[in-house]
Amino acid sequence: MKPNGLILCYPVIHSGPFAHRGSFDNALGEKAEDPEMLELLSLEKQVTSDMPPVFMWHTFADDCVPVENTLMMADALRKAGIPFELHIFPDGSHGLSLATAETDCGDGKMIRPECAAWTDMAADWIRRS
Repeated sequence: MKPNGLILCYPVIHSGPFAHRGSFDNALGEKAEDPEMLELLSLEKQVTSDMPPVFMWHTFADDCVPVENTLMMADALRKAGIPFELHIFPDGSHGLSLATAETDCGDGKMIRPECAAWTDMAADWIRRS
């Protein structure tokens, strides 16, 4: 069964130079250096015209998963004619979750009101989809 839409938050997409290596090492284990497997798991290369619409957000300052992952996915979606909504926030680290006090680690660094807006944006996107 195909989902009606996808919501991607600071996603690991690309297995090449902008990869979050740890994700691919964990996913592939002994085949972590296998070029065919890396190509298969580079999701921007797997976009087809029958994908559902996508909502994505990322932060420019993410030093764990480079924002290029989201930008490459947006480009692939555009080329395939798949509708998407994309938000890039200038500040904020990886793993912000809701970016509110409820999901903060206790030091306040994960509280980003500008990024916390993503949940309302996603809800609006769902209503429009």
